[in-house]
Amino acid sequence: MKSTGLMLSVATASMLMPGLVASQEAITIGASLPITGGLAVNGQKHADGYNLCVDLTNGAGGLLDRPVEIIISDNQSSNETAQAQFERLINEDQVSFLLGTFSSRITFPTTSVAEQNQMVYPVPSGVALQIYERGYEYIFNFQPNAAEYVGLSYQALMADLVDNGDIPATAAVVSADDFYANAAVAGLTGKIRTIAGTDIEIDLSPGALAETGIEVVFEQQWPEEGFSDWITLANSVKNSGAEMVVGFTASPDEAIQLVRAFQTVNYQPKVVIMGQGTQQEFHDQLGDGANGVLIQSACGTPQSNGSARSAESRFRTRTSSVSSAPPTATNPMRTTQFPSQHARA
Repeated sequence: MKSTGLMLSVATASMLMPGLVASQEAITIGASLPITGGLAVNGQKHADGYNLCVDLTNGAGGLLDRPVEIIISDNQSSNETAQAQFERLINEDQVSFLLGTFSSRITFPTTSVAEQNQMVYPVPSGVALQIYERGYEYIFNFQPNAAEYVGLSYQALMADLVDNGDIPATAAVVSADDFYANAAVAGLTGKIRTIAGTDIEIDLSPGALAETGIEVVFEQQWPEEGFSDWITLANSVKNSGAEMVVGFTASPDEAIQLVRAFQTVNYQPKVVIMGQGTQQEFHDQLGDGANGVLIQSACGTPQSNGSARSAESRFRTRTSSVSSAPPTATNPMRTTQFPSQHARA
């Protein structure tokens, strides 16, 4: 497949690190990210983060006393393009490391490429059980749990902060037909997950919402691409009388459209929890309408993590764009450390 991906390279080590000899062979890292297409907002932020990590690594003396450079290809939010790009990075560019892509949907097929080539594949943003229950030995995840178990966060939140009498009695669950969203909804509503390519079935019944005493009174899925009937969806949710809404979107734009539709039909549930998408763009587009919308966080309180706050500050400085950095309150920054023991010379 011919790649039309955008190629991004970090400046040479001699420019970044005067202390390292320019003639030293660089360690090359490869990644395929959705810089354009439906997943572009998150893909670009991953690219910014990866480039920052390379800068920080080089600024600290490099890796194994060698400079580091990165090749990032734009997979245009396409599974097939991403697979072809990872094949090229491994077999033609001969990269020493791989860094993973954004979304469970693209992570699922591209981890197979890494596994077949026995290349370590750190996964930054792919948490569906489908990825991890195949017995692969070369993948690992930065996040603490699978999407199917995200409902445990909701349970803990309510147990810690909400009096029993104030817990919503009913919920509407709406979602995109998306790899990640399907995984999360399965856990919330108690579905059975069949792991592709295996005979493994995981029974998630009765589901996290039922375990919390919340009845699902409305559930609807919209197509992965091209959905526009947000007002009809919002009216259906409103007419269900659900006191709580859980929305798993495939992109930040869908999160904006969903909440905007709720505003249009004057629907005011007790709580709205989104699966993703509540980033700076969400606030910029919705203004005060973003207030009170919740999202689970993958990591602990960022205020207790000095390194995370330092990385966030450097990220904002490097990108020269406040909107490029996810809000700390809902999505704490994490730094990537390259595992030197897995470098391919």
